[in-house]
Amino acid sequence: MDERELEQRLRTAVEHAAPDPLDRILAACGPQAGTVLPFEAPKKKRRWAPLAVAAALVVMCCGAFGISSWRGANAVDSVVMLDVNPSLSMTVSSKERVLSVTPFNQDAEVILGDMDLTGTDLDVAVNALIGSMLQNGYLSDIQNAILVSVENQDAAKSAQLQQHLTDTINSVFQGGSLEGAVLSQTVTESADLNALAQQYGISVGKASLIQEVIAQDSTLTFASLAPLSVNEIALIAESRHLTTQAVTQTGTASTKAYITAEEAQNAALAHAGIAESSVAQLEIEFDSEDGLMVYEVEFYAGGTEYDYDINARTGEVVNFSREGGISGGTTGSSGSYIGEAAATAAAPIASRSWGERALEGDSSSSFWLRRWMEQSRSPRWTTFPKLSARIWNSMCLGRSTNRSMYMVSSENPLTDSIWAFWKLDAKSSSP
Repeated sequence: MDERELEQRLRTAVEHAAPDPLDRILAACGPQAGTVLPFEAPKKKRRWAPLAVAAALVVMCCGAFGISSWRGANAVDSVVMLDVNPSLSMTVSSKERVLSVTPFNQDAEVILGDMDLTGTDLDVAVNALIGSMLQNGYLSDIQNAILVSVENQDAAKSAQLQQHLTDTINSVFQGGSLEGAVLSQTVTESADLNALAQQYGISVGKASLIQEVIAQDSTLTFASLAPLSVNEIALIAESRHLTTQAVTQTGTASTKAYITAEEAQNAALAHAGIAESSVAQLEIEFDSEDGLMVYEVEFYAGGTEYDYDINARTGEVVNFSREGGISGGTTGSSGSYIGEAAATAAAPIASRSWGERALEGDSSSSFWLRRWMEQSRSPRWTTFPKLSARIWNSMCLGRSTNRSMYMVSSENPLTDSIWAFWKLDAKSSSP
């Protein structure tokens, strides 16, 4: 095969292996000559899209966590109540931040004044409130007791906060050179406690304390204790030796505003006219009469039981009674016994017979009747009083002579004595 023949075969092979479609393509594009065909550039891949999605997820998670944290920081975790005579409560967050303060009486409003404790630390708020109580005289040497009540669903946390507040308040007392008494307790709110607290304008904590006290002494009532300060309630409980594991106490309630128990005893014995040596089964304890602190003095003498209420501040007789005898206790506007002399001088009356005026200071027939019954008892003979206090009454009895300290000698003793004896003799001989 020569060179020419080889070249011809190669050309033929190339033409069959790679046909040229140019003529066919140009023929097909001929009718569209001059037409502009749109052409889109290839899209680039968005490499930042996954990062944006991740960032959005982080923001959402942080936002949800932030909202949850805000709600947790502003949710009520504990309720702290402080009672002296002012009664107030504070709602507290889990971070021990004060969320709100609620006063329950006018005294508490005085304590708060213009203070806004919302958002402050609990220790700061307690220090501010104790300082205000000291400044306004609600806490002092004569009223030194405060009640701290804590309510929390977690018993362990409630006990921990109770102890922490007790230590904080004791530190404030020591800084103010005050020997205070801190009563503390944990409470569980109930419908009954809420109703009592609202009825008497006190905190649930003070209502719980009063219930604890009256549960141990049935002679005490909720109504009699509710108006009292925590110091006064503590004194009543201490004098009656009432104890409970529900309430812990550090320090002793002050008695500096009151007379001593011995002075109250002497006042009662002097009024009864009985020597201390004649007294048996003497009992003295604090009590309350219409919001007034009194010493209740009870004793026996000569087979008779005596019961006295002595004003704990002044030593005056508020009320007294004697078993089988006459009860007494004239009360004035101050609630204290004004005594016979004052009552007699306050209301002199005219005589009811003979047309004569009574001398100044003469009392009514009922008064003399009561004194005659009290002072002129005899096992066999009794001299009845005459119809008027102005007509002198002989105290000469049939077979004995008794003289009342509240009566004077008769102007006509012989005539009056004969008349009295004749009247008794006629009465005893009548069927």
